[in-house]
Amino acid sequence: MESKSRDITNEPGKAAPFVSVVIPTYGRPEVLADTIRYLLAQDYPRYEIIVVDQTEETAAARRAPVFDDAQVSYVTIRERGPQAAKNFGIGRARGDIILTVDDDIIPEPDLIAQHVKNYDDPKIGAVGGRVFSPGEGETDHRTIGVVKPNGIVVGNYTSRRKKPIYTVFGCNFSFRKAAFETVGQYDTRYIGNFVREETDLCARIIKAGYTIIFEPGARVIHLRAPSGGCRVDNDLLWQFYFLHNNTLFFLSHMKRWFLPFFLFEHLRRSFVYFYHHGKEPAMLLFLIRGMYLGVRTYRTGVVDTALLDRYLAAAERSR
Repeated sequence: MESKSRDITNEPGKAAPFVSVVIPTYGRPEVLADTIRYLLAQDYPRYEIIVVDQTEETAAARRAPVFDDAQVSYVTIRERGPQAAKNFGIGRARGDIILTVDDDIIPEPDLIAQHVKNYDDPKIGAVGGRVFSPGEGETDHRTIGVVKPNGIVVGNYTSRRKKPIYTVFGCNFSFRKAAFETVGQYDTRYIGNFVREETDLCARIIKAGYTIIFEPGARVIHLRAPSGGCRVDNDLLWQFYFLHNNTLFFLSHMKRWFLPFFLFEHLRRSFVYFYHHGKEPAMLLFLIRGMYLGVRTYRTGVVDTALLDRYLAAAERSR
């Protein structure tokens, strides 16, 4: 395939911005290869694809010919977590615009172009695109990408409406590299299921004075591959990490007078889960410990891995 990194102009005397597409991946070589094939067919003239693989055994992932394309850079790292992979990939990126996608998407051929067109406005620091599950149709939701006072995100990323938003779906998210360098890297303190890692970055981009826009023309189908990735299959454990991460996000970015709404919602969530899943006291304690660990992470600036391990071990013994 001919390289698409040549300069062209969208307007007289103006070259199209160079875009770096960063794909974190773990344990999905076949679907990853398909995603790269789709991305290589983009109708945008200037871009590169950077794959950051965190799989322990990576040899099979590189058998597909797409990895030999001149536009594709393939690197491996040992550190786990999508934030670490994206931070590493962005550090290698040559683009003025960074587009982060998951390794299990089907993008429209104009995905990159639909993102890039918004950056003619210097106030736009980031763009979120539409995300569909297979077979899902578009909607007309007016509320898109907001964080409610109780700390719960309302996504509605299938909406046809274009408007400023607060947060994005991380599998279809672009931003200016300059904005990223201003606000700092993805925060690796969001752990487990990594909920709120992209919302945290969005909050910092907005605090830096930028606007984030929802672009309904930037469309992907998110396949949600049944294996690999950063999923947490144990539902109780998923709730624990959700509570940790949401508590960390709330304390980092939201107004303190919203705290009663936050506590009510998250304690309610814990008690509802407790009631519907066996009514074991150890289960409720484990969920509340997730919130406590989030407070501790916020106050100390780091995840207390020793305390986390103790909580996980105690939960395992109680099963």
